Amino acid sequence: MINGYLIRTCLLLWTASLAVLAAGCASSPFASAPFEQSAATSAKTPQQVVLSAEPDSGTVIWGGLIMSSTNTSDKTEIEVLSYPLDRLQRPNQQLAASGRFLLRHDGYLETVDYAPGRFITVLGTLGETETGTIGESEYRYATVNADQLHLWSGNNRSGHSGVSFGIGISLSN
Repeated sequence: MINGYLIRTCLLLWTASLAVLAAGCASSPFASAPFEQSAATSAKTPQQVVLSAEPDSGTVIWGGLIMSSTNTSDKTEIEVLSYPLDRLQRPNQQLAASGRFLLRHDGYLETVDYAPGRFITVLGTLGETETGTIGESEYRYATVNADQLHLWSGNNRSGHSGVSFGIGISLSN
């Protein structure tokens, strides 16, 4: 017959294991957005800025997927496909894109670091809209003069915790 001590010990170990497992799945209480949300004075998306009849001004926090980056003699220009931001200001690719914008940063940025396929969030001041091309199509871009940049590391899958459980088989896209 199993004694009560052994049962209590097993239950205690089982409870402690569940607590450790739950703590491992929880997001960090110290995780925070890179920019103070109150710094943004405009809540418009790049698409809304381009469609607006009036010129827009103000400070925005926008982010998205880097499509291209180019250095000129005095600045770096980055073309970004904009996505809505999650609570940590990460671009959320699970939602529909909200237009493209041109990010302008005074000075040199290494285009290998700011390469197509990386995700970025910017705090900056709206500039004038500008006409460019995507392929052979004319496109009107919102522009942002960057005050601060945050380049996201790794794969950006907002809405996914990055934690997975399995039986030793992994399939990824």
